[in-house]
Amino acid sequence: MVINIRENTAARDDVVEDLDYTGAPVVVLSDQDHWSGFQPDQIDRLVKQAILPSDAKA
Repeated sequence: MVINIRENTAARDDVVEDLDYTGAPVVVLSDQDHWSGFQPDQIDRLVKQAILPSDAKA
């Protein structure tokens, strides 16, 4: 899901005030798993989690 924080003030407040990010893009997967900026290593991690069984090690 993509949320435009320029149009959604509640989402912007969450990103800026709650998560303390000041740059975009911001990726939020859960309360504990989120990041800001282009981070290919995080995207690779997500791909591996989606492809590999939960007990597999990459």
